Amino acid sequence: MLISTVCEGEMKMANILCGLQSHSNTFPCPYCDCPKINFSNERMRTIGEIKQQADYYTHTRLKYKPQASAKDHKSCVQHPIIQGGNEEMVIQIVPPPELHLLL
Repeated sequence: MLISTVCEGEMKMANILCGLQSHSNTFPCPYCDCPKINFSNERMRTIGEIKQQADYYTHTRLKYKPQASAKDHKSCVQHPIIQGGNEEMVIQIVPPPELHLLL
């Protein structure tokens, strides 16, 4: 039996659940992959994309340069803790906090 789960919390928790770095990095948003210097309507993040970027980041650090920059991998440094299909958008699993919906 598959149980669908939705997590709610603050933005810091959303980044942790998604395997992303903190909000002070280049790609702070857990829901889309836009850089913080140019918030615009970019593509929404998916579970599969985060996994792929995190794998590429790990591979780069291990094989080429230990000080690889996470900004080259859209701030994805770990696999997400949350479970979902590769095409499932993060916003479907971790909805934005109420404050951000009201802004």
